[in-house]
Amino acid sequence: MTWCIQAPDEVDVIQDNLLYQLEPPAEGRGVPEWFAERAIGFSAEQRAAVAAYLRWYRDYATGRWGESDLPGHVENALAYWTGDPPAGS
Repeated sequence: MTWCIQAPDEVDVIQDNLLYQLEPPAEGRGVPEWFAERAIGFSAEQRAAVAAYLRWYRDYATGRWGESDLPGHVENALAYWTGDPPAGS
């Protein structure tokens, strides 16, 4: 996340890949077990850091591509990381 913020143009597609890794899979898409294994155990501060990154990305992407081109994945991921932590966290 730090590198994506410090050098967003240099990281190129890593930015998009990170976004998709932070979004829980929608019904019928992805592997929920894979996400669940990696999304538990974060402290409140760590979850807040992820949410802060996602807000930064939303602002960055909106400025770069415009609101209409902003992927819905950002809001889905933000809803997850700003919501109640899953069981086991």
